[in-house]
Amino acid sequence: MSKLSEVIIWDTSGEPNLSETAGKLVVLWQSYETFHFKRAVSIPQLVEKNADLLRSRYLSWVFELGQTQVDGKSLIDCLEIRSGLSYWWMTLLNEKCNWAKSPNIEDAIRIFAFDRWVGSRHVNRIKLVSAKPELAQSLNLWCKMKNIVFEYKHKSKNSNKDSRKKKLYAALPQPIQATGWLFRYVIQRFALRDTGLRQWQNSRGDILFVSYLFNLLPKEIQKGKYNCSFWGNLPKSLSKQKYYTRWLHHYIPNTLLPNARKAKISLKKFNCAAKGKQSHASLDSFLNHKAIFQTFRDWVKIVFYGWRFEKTLIRAFGYLGPLFIDEWRKSLFGISATSNLLYLNLLEEAMRTLPKQRLGFYLQENQPWEVALIYAWRKAGHGTLVGVPHSAVRFWDLRYFSDPRNFGNTPKNTIPKPDLVAVNGPLMTNEFLKGRYPKTQIFQVEALRYLHLEKDRKCLQNNRKKTSLLRLLVLGEYLDVDNQKILSVLSNAFLLMNKNISITFKSHPACRINLNRYPELKVKQTSKPVSEILGQHDVVLSGPVTAAAVEAYSFGLPVVTILNSSSLNLSPLKQVKGVHFVNDGEELSTILNSITPETKRRSNKKMFFNLNKTLKFWKKIIKSKNFKKN
Repeated sequence: MSKLSEVIIWDTSGEPNLSETAGKLVVLWQSYETFHFKRAVSIPQLVEKNADLLRSRYLSWVFELGQTQVDGKSLIDCLEIRSGLSYWWMTLLNEKCNWAKSPNIEDAIRIFAFDRWVGSRHVNRIKLVSAKPELAQSLNLWCKMKNIVFEYKHKSKNSNKDSRKKKLYAALPQPIQATGWLFRYVIQRFALRDTGLRQWQNSRGDILFVSYLFNLLPKEIQKGKYNCSFWGNLPKSLSKQKYYTRWLHHYIPNTLLPNARKAKISLKKFNCAAKGKQSHASLDSFLNHKAIFQTFRDWVKIVFYGWRFEKTLIRAFGYLGPLFIDEWRKSLFGISATSNLLYLNLLEEAMRTLPKQRLGFYLQENQPWEVALIYAWRKAGHGTLVGVPHSAVRFWDLRYFSDPRNFGNTPKNTIPKPDLVAVNGPLMTNEFLKGRYPKTQIFQVEALRYLHLEKDRKCLQNNRKKTSLLRLLVLGEYLDVDNQKILSVLSNAFLLMNKNISITFKSHPACRINLNRYPELKVKQTSKPVSEILGQHDVVLSGPVTAAAVEAYSFGLPVVTILNSSSLNLSPLKQVKGVHFVNDGEELSTILNSITPETKRRSNKKMFFNLNKTLKFWKKIIKSKNFKKN
């Protein structure tokens, strides 16, 4: 047994205070470095070292939550919102979106790592230095279970830049936020009501695509034509082969279509240009008084469930309860509840009015609206439904993974999943299989977003002028906090650079960024597709999440990824050799100073993607009429 006596957990950025850590073993909660401490442990390092075990442990914990017994029934069955559909599958707890919606998942996994590390070591006392009361409460409960004395020192958070209006709104009770969101949503989206429904109902198509209404190509929008990077040249190919298709779009405001009115205009143009071969409608096209009333009715039912089962769930949470009770309340009382239920009612109406479809495809990210789609599709009696993950699947993106016991045969309220998952290459296939997804439900297709990688890289760079200027492409993230981290680290690195550098910033289509806050960088901004600009750059800088980093790596460019030490390593290039991971400006400047415009790296496109412009695999799945259902 190892004797440690006192442990201090340091959960703030920067190096621990020497006066506070004297004589104690230091546990660094959000740092990969151990600095100069002789007795120190990095929790992020432990997490990565035991990643498979810890991911499985968390997925098992979520599964057991759903199986919590209430009056002889599982919580999953108690939350039945429709016959055969449990609302459990639409909660934040089951969604497991650790990188955007549920950041406390990362602290839960770190607690698991810490618990495993403590093991048989003898610890008498733990002191936590942190700005997170929820973490303190969870560790306090854990310490009580282990008979360890616990002390908490609260550190102030960095100044929050949110507006006063946002802070006041966040302080409102969950039900008030929920009703406010629904009222605002209806007003903002009412312009899309009925858009494209005539074409939707009159189309001859028996193939449905459900997609997001962004990542559209600007040049094509100007021509009134639908061309989306998610689907590459598949829509055009299907039209040429005389397949008639329907398209249901989930509209999200973006730079090209900032409001519902402009989205409506574009949808009308798409329908006009398609000349009957494609019919385009929005999920909000089905917005009506009946859907709104039914959403409120469902919500009242869900609120009742929330109140009734909360005490039982708190007991089931155990020492992780303080981290997740808010997830439960948001899911049943808050905006998550009303948005989930509205999408359920809109999708039920869309699938009910849809003539019988032979095939359906949807962009798969395992979000709650997808659960609603799967249920509504099957309820309406349509054919084979295929989930299409559109980029890369990351090891720590927990939305794509589930405890294997969920895939067993259960008599009621089983986890909703598509009949097939269309995987785009070896990397994604391996991730699904390692996650123990049923092999028989995996189908190979071409990577539609990345077919441009088949082009010869030399052809794209033949006209480059010889120059000592290093051309850096920065790939933006979905979350603004990640974009600010990228630009802050880059600003620090810029001061240490010993060469000329030009910087181009490519924003994520769903996240605008104000570059005026970084005038010293002299950044140029572009809205062109990544596929069009990779050949014009020498090196790529990415954030910790974006799948566009895989595209750059496969193209053959050096890739540098900025890690966020306060979160898990969500990079899709996490375990790939030759990728540079940095934490600060000094590390970034060292890497960039070592790269020249002549630096080349062999393209590894086949390691990631199925690339065949004839779309052999896609044609096979489109033509087939004999797929087995789950």
